[in-house]
Amino acid sequence: MKTQKTMTILLLVLLTVGTSLFAQAEKEKEQKFAFDAEKKIELDLILGYCQIQPSKDAKTHLTVRYTYPDKDFQVEIRERGPAVTIEEKYLRNDPKGYADWFLAVPKGTEIEFNSATGGLDINDVSIEIEASSGTGNMTIEGSSGDFEISTGTGRIEVSSSTGEFELSSGTGRITIDKTNGELEASTGTGKVIASQITIENSAELSSGTGSVELAAPQGEDFDVTLSSGTGNATLDMQGMPLKGYYEFSTNARHGKIVCPVKFDGEEYYNGDESGSVRKWFQRNGEYPRYYIETGTGKAILKK
Repeated sequence: MKTQKTMTILLLVLLTVGTSLFAQAEKEKEQKFAFDAEKKIELDLILGYCQIQPSKDAKTHLTVRYTYPDKDFQVEIRERGPAVTIEEKYLRNDPKGYADWFLAVPKGTEIEFNSATGGLDINDVSIEIEASSGTGNMTIEGSSGDFEISTGTGRIEVSSSTGEFELSSGTGRITIDKTNGELEASTGTGKVIASQITIENSAELSSGTGSVELAAPQGEDFDVTLSSGTGNATLDMQGMPLKGYYEFSTNARHGKIVCPVKFDGEEYYNGDESGSVRKWFQRNGEYPRYYIETGTGKAILKK
């Protein structure tokens, strides 16, 4: 009986100590840094999530919130000439916890971001950024500038933004909404979906095996290419009047062209009628120019 009572007390002590140590390990800590506005920021992360937001003054501010033990985690900063390099360092192979990075930047800041698995959110800023992640999701909202964004398996979402966009994902979906500018978006196996966009100069949306969809594009004298290797490529005008040049191409034997308008011409290429087929029509001027392409899927125009 005494032994059982002793074991019960020991178990309670162990539970209390374990709970205390867990709470201590999970306590969030914070580090803050500030840099001159003209500095280029190079941010290299491994696991951490990052958010980029506008600065409230003329400096760049970095805040890191984390729960890793200090013996396992380190923020390393090097200032060399016009650039600041910031690295996320782990001092053991299997750290327990998380780190969130918050970067507040003045207008026009140049940023280079790399992460193995972490995601990136860009909100309400005007920047020039080149960003890549192995598996993280990327979002751009309410921002302007020059964006070169890539992820291996994550999603990319752009909304209410303006600028030049070069977006790519290996397997993830790319969504573009209420955005103005010059656009290039490609994914290996995911979908590309764009709606309520105003195109400047050109837009190229492509997928290797997924579908590509563009709804009601706005703008003047632009070129649009929608292409998919094996999926459908769809231009949905949503009741807008047809204006410009429309060209459709697919594999003559395995693909299909779906169009409610009579064509002005067609031709076979890459061989005879077993090769590829191209069909086109023009209405009310030469521009905009739309090129809707698929290998073995459907090239579709919806009025």
